[in-house]
This record gives sequence, structure tokens and C-alpha cells, in this order.
Amino acid sequence: MEQWDLPYYMAKAKELKFANSGGSGGGGYDRGAPEVAAYFPLDRCVHGLALLCRQLFDVEVTLEDAPPEETWCGGGGVRLAGIGLGGPAESSRDSSSKRGKGDGGGIGSLVRSFSGGSTVRVQKMSLRHPTEGPLGYIYLDLQPREHKYGHAAHFTVRCGCVTADDIIGDMQGEGRDEEEVESGGGNSGPLVVYDGYQLPVVALVMNFGAPNAASFASPHYEPRECLLGHTEVETLFHEFGHALHSLLSRTRFQHLSGTRTAADFVETPSQLLEHFVWDLRSLGAFSRHYATGEPLPAAMLEEMATSKHQHAALDTLHQVLLSLYDLELFGEATAAKVRESHFRHLERLEEEKHGLVRANSGKLEAIGKDEGGGASIVASLAHDLHEEVMPTCMPAPRGTHWVARFGHLTSYGATYYGYLYDKVSSIQPTGNYEWWGRQKIMTEFPPKAASPPVLNHLT
Repeated sequence: MEQWDLPYYMAKAKELKFANSGGSGGGGYDRGAPEVAAYFPLDRCVHGLALLCRQLFDVEVTLEDAPPEETWCGGGGVRLAGIGLGGPAESSRDSSSKRGKGDGGGIGSLVRSFSGGSTVRVQKMSLRHPTEGPLGYIYLDLQPREHKYGHAAHFTVRCGCVTADDIIGDMQGEGRDEEEVESGGGNSGPLVVYDGYQLPVVALVMNFGAPNAASFASPHYEPRECLLGHTEVETLFHEFGHALHSLLSRTRFQHLSGTRTAADFVETPSQLLEHFVWDLRSLGAFSRHYATGEPLPAAMLEEMATSKHQHAALDTLHQVLLSLYDLELFGEATAAKVRESHFRHLERLEEEKHGLVRANSGKLEAIGKDEGGGASIVASLAHDLHEEVMPTCMPAPRGTHWVARFGHLTSYGATYYGYLYDKVSSIQPTGNYEWWGRQKIMTEFPPKAASPPVLNHLT
């Protein structure tokens, strides 16, 4: 069996295991299947993010259409008046029959829709803590458009940091108090500094739903045109975890703000939030079938979880392989070998130039292949590690270069292990604190209890 055979046989194994399941493909409920996605309209998923902010960190979220001057894609339309969770405004699509008890009324509670709606496809989230004040802004660019970045990512637009006393007044503007700035009065633009701290700004860029679907915050929005598979919901929560890391952190220097932290920790907040899309109580708070208003059935989630973990050991081994290769490739030993190879190659070229070695020498040809920048060193390292980590379960085929599709090599540089390492870190808070009072968080959302200061979280 070759490496490329594994997906086929893994799918066959799932078909046998879930032969009598409700999944349409006979292999259990696929996380991207239409019958699963039907429970995750985009507006409900964004509402779920706001619920977690409120219950985990006592943070209130408001949502509005981002003004054109604050976006990177232009647009126009009216600026929507953001109001807090549980507010009176509710769009026509959020009928009471489709809401769970105490869920705050869905996206209609977050944003007020005016007659005519808006064409702006970027929404601005403002986060505020009752004692810490405003925390910053998250711009949500979640739906596709032509020529847009095609992947899902978190971008830090402005880092948080302590500001110098003599420039606070200039950045805030004369006569601009906090409430005036946030309501759009006075000089336009979001609040930059509050209480001596530069407020962070983050953008979440993803591509959910049909290209021509109306904005999820628009009164013309149709939930069936913007449904997320469960994998996409997990991605949304993952990237939102990165955003919260930036907004809930308080650092003196901007280059230590949020995700600009140690590789051993940077993926912990994002992977922590992933756990909530696998908990039925969490999903019951915001998942709603776009047509019936029913939450995701327990049996469907159980089958997806069983299917996910069926080959978990193999997936973990693969991540171990990628992590080890990343560490070894950027390690000192490999760098020394590559440098030595490169210098030897230059020496041979110099010898050839002066006629000391025949240009058509077979030896020179071999040296050119083996010592021209260390290509063979990089390739042999990949093969040797593959044979060491998974010699039988995923054999390394000769003559192939699987590292050519390992995109993280060009951006992570010896820190890819953080994904696997932080999976363990992200479980620890949930184990020690029982999901931070998950019973309170996930069941009917009772009135908020006293919570620790927001600065104690994810700093």
C-alpha cells in the first residue's frame, strides 16, 4: 500500500463502521455534508461567538456595518447602529420559533437593520468589558467576493500596547470622549486609545457561503445561502480565538501583543475555542436549522465525533512527522550541512572555471546534484524522518517530495510543533476548571455571575 492509497481505505473503513448510520454517504455524517451544514447559518455562528464572549469573559459584543473608510474592499450603504446582546432589535428572519431559550435572539440582537439594508460586506465587532472598558475591534470579512484572499486567516491590523502619556491626547483628539467616538459622533473613526492603552484591531478573513449571498447582517440575508459545514464552524471559532487573544491581552510593548507570543502558546487560545464546537451544550445554544429552527441533534454530533477520532492516531503521527521535520530542517545541524554542501559546490565550480576538473565529468555532475545548496540533504531528511516516525502505517514512497506541499515551512520556521503542543495546552483549562463553569455557560444562559477580571485570561 502506498501513501496515496490511505484516503481511499480510510473512507472504506468509515463506510463499514457507519453502514447503518443516517449519513447520506454511508460513512457517517460528513462534517461538510448539506444535512450538517443546514444547522449552521452564518448569522447563528457569529451569534455563538458573541455568546461565548459574554459567558466566558463577561464581555459585551456590538456589531455594525464597517464604515467604507475603515474597510479594504470599499462598499457603501448605511452604517448600522450596534446594540448589545439581548437588546430589543430583531430582524424578521429571527422568528421566536427558531430561537432557543435565553439565546439572546440571534444576530438580530447584535445589529439593527434599517430599511433598505446595506451593501457593505464587512462587519465591525466592538468588544467591551464592564470594568475594563473597551477592548478593541474585530472586523469580520466572512463572505466571498471576486479577487478576495482565498483562505481563512486572522490578521493583526493594530497591536495593543501601553502608550506614552504625551501622545494620548493627540491620538484621541481634542474634545473626543469615549462615548462620542464609539457612537460615531465628533471626529469619525474608532477609538484608538483608552485609559493609556492602544486598542488592538484584528481582521478575520474567510469565505463562507455563496458568492452572491447578501451580507449576514443585512435584512435581505437568506440563511440557506450561507451555511457552514462543521469543519468551517471549527475554523471560524479557531480564528476567533486568535482574535480574542489579541483583544484580551494587555502588554506593554506591541511586539508582544496577542499572537506575537511564544510559539509554545500561540495556538492555545484558538484551539481552546475549537472545543466548544464539539460540545452539544455549546452547539445547542446557537446552532439552528435554517428551515425548522431545531438545534443540531445529539446523534449527528456523536457520529461526527466518532468518525473524526476513528483514525486519530494516524493523524497525530502525521503531525509529529511534520513537526519533527520543521524542527530538524531549521536546526543548526541541518544548516551546517547545507552550508558545507554549498561551499563545496562553489569550490567545484571554481575548479571547473580554471580547467582543473573536466566540465563533463560524471563526478562533477553528481556533486552538482548533491551539493548545489543542499537539495539532497533536505530530501533525505524528509525520507529518513518519515521512515522513523511511520515506517509501516504510512510508508514514504521513493522518488517523491511530500515536503513540497508543506506550506507552513515558509512561514513558521521551527515553530510548527506549536499546533500539536498547544492541543494539550488547550485541554488543560477545561480540565482544571470544568469548562470554566460550562453548566452555567451552556444551559439556558442564566443571568451573568461575577467573573474574574478580563486581564486574568489569555495574557
